[in-house]
Amino acid sequence: MENSKRKIINVSLIFHSFLISIVLIAPFYGLIKKSEYKYIIIGILLLIVTYIVNLILMKNVEANKYKRLLEKTSIEGIAKIIKAENTKSRIRNNPLVKFTLMIKGSDRKEYEGFYHKVVNSYESPKYQVGNFLKVKFSPLNTSKFFKVEPVEIKSESTGKDKDKIKLRLEKLEKLYKSKIISKEEYSEKRSEIIDEI
Repeated sequence: MENSKRKIINVSLIFHSFLISIVLIAPFYGLIKKSEYKYIIIGILLLIVTYIVNLILMKNVEANKYKRLLEKTSIEGIAKIIKAENTKSRIRNNPLVKFTLMIKGSDRKEYEGFYHKVVNSYESPKYQVGNFLKVKFSPLNTSKFFKVEPVEIKSESTGKDKDKIKLRLEKLEKLYKSKIISKEEYSEKRSEIIDEI
């Protein structure tokens, strides 16, 4: 269907180019009377307008084809917001923000992408640096997203990490009670471990 549309538009562009050439050349060879010039000028303007319309239609056909290609090659992934920049543009008094994303696709590859979004005060907490988004995108263009949803990622290792910290604190306590380390060393190390939580 797209190929047939493209062929029709191409033929139309060639035809209009041919007509414009003839109309522009004709006065120099005396094929048109001076009294008919105004009609020729109107004809040229109409040809130029239809030529421009055909060019616009051609661009739309190409844009639709590219969009379908992106949709066909799209995959899902999880994106982490690594940077948020205010573009200084506002829509309905809300800022347009440019997000830099690090995306891990379902193909297990990592991509860097850019996403623009108008963020209101209600949505703002969901779009902070370090937060995650569930996205659908094409690796061919990582600035074009078909789906973007905030998502909460819970680390599976959280419980295990807490257990490890607890064991380290217990071990440190034993070292202190055994007088292997001083009170200053104990306090300093304990603070370091707690800061990791």
